[in-house]
Amino acid sequence: MLRVYGTSASGNCHKVRMTLEALARPYTWTEIDILRGTTRTPEFLAMNPNGKVPVLEIEPGTYLPESNAILWYLAEGTPLLPSDPLQRARVLQWLSHISRWRAFCASSTPIPSHSARSPTAR
Repeated sequence: MLRVYGTSASGNCHKVRMTLEALARPYTWTEIDILRGTTRTPEFLAMNPNGKVPVLEIEPGTYLPESNAILWYLAEGTPLLPSDPLQRARVLQWLSHISRWRAFCASSTPIPSHSARSPTAR
């Protein structure tokens, strides 16, 4: 059975959980307390040297980190991932877009104003 190591408050972990639920795939969830340094233990770093959640354990000793890689793996062979190459590329395009948007929203960078003049407009 699949096992997810994740943090319930994480959006990246949530999308993995949502995909598993949508596909009705059996899995177990192991809550990881990132605030207590659980992702920095030797045991966790053996699963993901980047020390981040989520991590999918496919079988004992076989781990797949990174939410988008996990989503792609889970979606393979299902209606969530089309067989047509262009449609597959569009799925990848949206996964990349969502990841960039989440990173932007999590940063302290303010959203540029539409009324701001461009540097070339004088």
